Amino acid sequence: MKTIHFANSFIGILNGALPPLMGSVAALGTAAFYDSKSWFLPALLALWQIPHFMALSYDVREEYHAAGFQMLSINSPPWAAFSSVLYSVLLLPTCWYFAFKQRENVNFLFHPISVALNGGYVYYSLKWQKNLTKANSNTLFRYSLFHMTALMTFSGASMIYNNFNICHPLTK
Repeated sequence: MKTIHFANSFIGILNGALPPLMGSVAALGTAAFYDSKSWFLPALLALWQIPHFMALSYDVREEYHAAGFQMLSINSPPWAAFSSVLYSVLLLPTCWYFAFKQRENVNFLFHPISVALNGGYVYYSLKWQKNLTKANSNTLFRYSLFHMTALMTFSGASMIYNNFNICHPLTK
């Protein structure tokens, strides 16, 4: 697909986003497919991947071009940056929706921390869109690694902490 059309990046997000959903369905049965809580991790991964990959592909666009790949960062760098902004902005309501649906399991700090982390993602995406340079795309790419690590660590720790405090006999 990479040699045919630049939409490969958008189609490719399915490869990263669907395995967590498949795991939920495998573990919990087909009812998990219809549970919005099962869609948080796939949605998070799908939305996170576009700014991450657009920044990475911009950094190595000469190599992609030499290999004959059709990438948005080659064909239209402004659209690659715009896609990064759009998908990073969509992370904000996605995390808020998850926190609302998981309010009994997620620590109250998840809201402000996810806003701060996602706000940083939006900031670096906008910075890259405003000034299309390798330095800005590299900064966005590096932040994307921090962003995903911090967001997943905190969301997991938040759920463990809340469930421990709710369920542990010493906390009652």
